[in-house]
This record gives sequence, C-alpha cells and structure tokens, in this order.
Amino acid sequence: MLLVICGAFAAAVALIALSAVQLTSRTAALPLLDRSVEALLQIDAYVEYAWPALEAAAASGMAIPLEGYPIALELEPDALADGPAAVADAIRSTTVELVYADGLQVLSESPQTDRLLTELGLVDAAIDRLAADSRTAALIAVLISGAVALLLAAAAASQSRGLGRYSAPAATLGIGALAVWLLGAIARSSFLGRASDTTDPFAAELWLVAADAVSLVVRNASAVSIACIAVVGAAVVGGFLLRLLDDASRL
Repeated sequence: MLLVICGAFAAAVALIALSAVQLTSRTAALPLLDRSVEALLQIDAYVEYAWPALEAAAASGMAIPLEGYPIALELEPDALADGPAAVADAIRSTTVELVYADGLQVLSESPQTDRLLTELGLVDAAIDRLAADSRTAALIAVLISGAVALLLAAAAASQSRGLGRYSAPAATLGIGALAVWLLGAIARSSFLGRASDTTDPFAAELWLVAADAVSLVVRNASAVSIACIAVVGAAVVGGFLLRLLDDASRL
C-alpha cells in the first residue's frame, strides 16, 4: 500500500510538471500571456487615449517614447501609419515577448498591475510561471518525479502475480492521475466561479486565463486516467477469462 501511495504521489507530481512544460512552451504560453497583458494593461484603451500625443510626437521624425506605459518602449514614426489597432497589436506583442522572457517583473511600474496582482496573488503566480525560465525547472521536475513514479510502479508490479504485474503499476499511476484530475477540476471550477462573481472585467479575464491553463492539466490527467483504467480493466477481464479457461480445462 505504501508503494502505491508513494507511486501515485510521484505520478501526480510528474503529471503536473509535464503540464507545466507544455504551458511554458511558446505555443501555449504566448496566447495566454497575450490575454493576461491586455487585461492588466488595457493596451487598446491606452493607445486610443495616447493617439493624439503619439501623432504629435511623430511629426519630429524621432523615435516616439510611450509616455505612461509601464515598460520603456519606443515606436518608429512610420508605425503610426498603420493606425491605432496595428500600433496596439505591436505594443502588446512586444510586451508579451518581454513578459515571457523575464516574467511579470517587467510590469512592476504599472499601478493597474500592482492593484490587480495584490488582489489576484494566485493568478499573478500562475501567469508569472508562464515565463520561459520556468520551463527548465518544470523539465527537471518531470525527469525526477517521472523516474521515481516509474520505479515505484515497477516495484508494485514485482510484488504482483499474473496479470497483476500489468494492473498494479497502471493502478498506481492511475490513482495519481485521478487525484490531479479531481483537484484540477475543482480549481478550474473555482476560477470560473470567481470570474463570474467579480465585477471587474479585467480581473475576470485573468481568472479565465487561469482556468484555461488548468484545463490543460485536467485534459492530461483525464487522458492518463483513462489509459490506466483501460489497462486495469483489461487485466481484470483477462484474469477472469483465464480462470474460466482453467476451470473448464479441469472438467
């Protein structure tokens, strides 16, 4: 029983770490960060408000500093020719890349960010973990916890007989996956509830981003759980059929 519990815990850690590796990839992280940055900084509204000043500054032909923006960015005068929407997209894209590279610390000068991060500490931590430097830690966690989980599953198999050698490790890993699925489903439901309860649309968007990130963990846990349940079920059915054949051979 101790082997099963320890193996399930290691499997749960490995599954969460694997999901973190996926979430910190550019493909998964950048869209989530894009939504988070827009919710925190309201870049579209900022560009609309600052547009007259930007147009006036562009007349000088020099690079245009973004006054009042929490990151020291500059625009080329020619960039304004594409209109406010394109400028907002360019600012957001650059900001997302910086957040992915360095985390939310690059936004430390934004009062809106400070307010929301104080209210949404958990979401702050989740978004910050999408930064690229978290990927290495997640990979190390996957390798260590995954190796431990496989060793403990193998130990559980060695203590079993017959088809139990297949069902025991599958059950060990499956228990861990089911635990992650349950906790992830609860967390996702909680985040969605907070998103619907808050009157702040920007805070609501951040809770939705967190819910979407947890959804990946839930999907991974579901896939592993189903696979393990299938193996255990096949082993149980196979054992039953073998007993029937054995009994029939004795008649």
